[in-house]
Amino acid sequence: MAPHRAWTRALAALVLVVVATAQHDPKSVVASLRAKWESTSLVLEAAEFLADERPALFWKFVDTFATDVVSEKEPDCKQALLTRVAQADLMSDAMMKMLDISLSVRKYSPKVQFTRTLAEGTQPADGSCCWVEIGDEIATNVDELRLLTAKAVSNEKAAAPELFDHVHPEALPGTPLAVLYGTPGLPCFAPLHQALAAQTAVTYVLRPYLGKGCGGGTCAAYGAGVPRLPLAGYGVKLDIKNMEYKAMNDEELK
Repeated sequence: MAPHRAWTRALAALVLVVVATAQHDPKSVVASLRAKWESTSLVLEAAEFLADERPALFWKFVDTFATDVVSEKEPDCKQALLTRVAQADLMSDAMMKMLDISLSVRKYSPKVQFTRTLAEGTQPADGSCCWVEIGDEIATNVDELRLLTAKAVSNEKAAAPELFDHVHPEALPGTPLAVLYGTPGLPCFAPLHQALAAQTAVTYVLRPYLGKGCGGGTCAAYGAGVPRLPLAGYGVKLDIKNMEYKAMNDEELK
């Protein structure tokens, strides 16, 4: 057999194999689930993870990151967050692995979203990224907070924190409630957090919240901003098989 004929037949056989494979390759449709809310910051999700482990770990995390500039952009924000948590010696290696998994599947995003729904109704009109609510009044800086605290001590009736609230361990029961909304690591957070932590005249409650337009493009906002959060671990895959039928006249076979 001539070499060119053998090569031609081999090529034709290869084409037939490729075509047959393509014809029998099943088509699939993958459906993923997305939450109704916008995705949330991994910094806040990590804080909620620690709160579930022990409230003391939550406050140690807040103290650590209040002055740590997590708002700086890192090549890998998630890894930078995990590294800083490890350096702060907040948990064991086993817990670190659990934190990594928790952030990957966005386990605490619903809890952060819940706080977001509470905060959006109180955010100041000037777009402040951190603020303190005492009664019906708002403070966005330390000077305003001092005035508001003095006023609350003399006038404000004490209110009990909610069951879901993060209450500072030094808070005294029966004092007016001071609720801080903000994200550890943002420049506006540390002054308000430190001023409230040093107060004994109010009950300091922290509700972690990343306001709209706050920390954009930085690690403090990493993980946030996707319009509808994809839900890991939920999904449907449908394999569609192409069934072909051929009509034959079997009378000739008799």
